[in-house]
Amino acid sequence: MKQIAVFGDSWIWGDELVDPAHPEYECCFTQNDEYRLANCFSGLISKELNLPYTNYGHPGASLQSTMWTFLWWLNRTPNPGDYLVLVGLTGTDRQSWYNPDHISYSNDPDWNKFIHSTWVNFGSSVIPQEWQQFGKQYLTLSHCDELSLLNYQQAVLFFDG
Repeated sequence: MKQIAVFGDSWIWGDELVDPAHPEYECCFTQNDEYRLANCFSGLISKELNLPYTNYGHPGASLQSTMWTFLWWLNRTPNPGDYLVLVGLTGTDRQSWYNPDHISYSNDPDWNKFIHSTWVNFGSSVIPQEWQQFGKQYLTLSHCDELSLLNYQQAVLFFDG
């Protein structure tokens, strides 16, 4: 192994980790990136194994967007066998949708063209109105225990394969 690649939601990303020397920072501030990336669990594993890593986690991510991000990475990585791949599975009731017209508000990476149900459910102001409507309709019409189980099985079997 020469590097580490990590995928998942906000816990993988390092949400809630704020540099104690700067309590005025929000965890999402780019000024906090160095601290967040060094102290999230993948940063600690990277330090322990003395391997560089790239964090592909994202706040609000779902199992679906984690798989899509992994596929984006896999299609662009010449030697994936050189990597230790770590995946953090999130809640099965989360959903993401691909938005080809994604507008970046924070220099999002190329792979991040997603609208996450967690953003819709919490009323994020950066979600276009039509996506808010869509997310609410999805939740009303499709969310159920059976779909949560299918999401879980799909992700586990995908990454196990």
